[in-house]
Amino acid sequence: MEMMQDGLLSILEFVHDMNRISPLLLDLLLRGVLGHFLRLVGSNNGYIQLGGDVDSSLRIGVGMFHDIAETDDRFALQQELADQALTRAETIIAGNMAAVPLCIGSFVQGVLFVQQEDALTREPKLLDMFVLHAVNMIENSMIYRELHKKNAELSKIIDELHRTTGQLSRSEQLRQEYEKLTYYDSLTGIPNRRYLEVQCREMIAHCHKQKTTLACLMIDVDHFKSINDRYGHLVGDQVLVQVGRNLDRLTRAHEFIARYGGEEFTVLLEGSTPENALAFGERIRRHMEQQVVEVEGSPVSLTVSIGIAVILPARTTSMAEIVGKSDRALYEAKNGGRNRCVLFSG
Repeated sequence: MEMMQDGLLSILEFVHDMNRISPLLLDLLLRGVLGHFLRLVGSNNGYIQLGGDVDSSLRIGVGMFHDIAETDDRFALQQELADQALTRAETIIAGNMAAVPLCIGSFVQGVLFVQQEDALTREPKLLDMFVLHAVNMIENSMIYRELHKKNAELSKIIDELHRTTGQLSRSEQLRQEYEKLTYYDSLTGIPNRRYLEVQCREMIAHCHKQKTTLACLMIDVDHFKSINDRYGHLVGDQVLVQVGRNLDRLTRAHEFIARYGGEEFTVLLEGSTPENALAFGERIRRHMEQQVVEVEGSPVSLTVSIGIAVILPARTTSMAEIVGKSDRALYEAKNGGRNRCVLFSG
């Protein structure tokens, strides 16, 4: 009974979090669904897949399924279980694996798959209850996206009419460009500082409510000005793009990354201890240390310095407070010789 109550509370938290995501951001919605589903069952390995007319075939995976392809011999057993769930339109649990179909009415839209080390103990009805909420959100997102697409097509027709009469207005085009630039960095494709400010406020409020910690990692590319001066800004841009991609690969669905500005990136982690946050920062640092950018056949090495702050947010905690602490730790990392992680201790 206690496990069922905990599961129901997790589902309520999932619904609350997902309702704050714009229905236009289907990728972000799916990442949220997958992240909460994995939390519900207590696993770090899983994927969500949509078929049909939604982006042909959209699959998002984390953990061991991060780079799973459509046909991947490594996961033949897992794919067979997922196919059975899709065919039978019912949840299948086999030892440490589970496949839950995403059914919208009589139509199977996709599947949620999870795998962990030990046998799954969650009640199947609880998984089905979670998926019921998830598919409603996905269906609403698809309907909203279709309406948005139709509106965009209608706007295009109107623009053509304006063009023929010499009264073309660029307001709609500018509005769409502004909407695109509002939350995502145009160079790296990851969330930008504006999105970070929104997400950080929400995570602070959530951590305060749950009485859990929030960790902030400020990541700065070492000697970035020298890279720009020596190789040019195009190479500098390549470095930033590669850092963004690596951070995206290294973080899980419920961990938030953003480009803070310039050569600085930010990662937010909920419920992390100082030791775990420092270990995570070290994993990022070591991974970046192994990266190179090819410039005219010659490798350009890449390292980062990382400042880390872990706090227990209060009601009055602000983004400036936690960023300021991680910034001070970053300053120590830079002064200490770069290519290192420093945990704020003030």
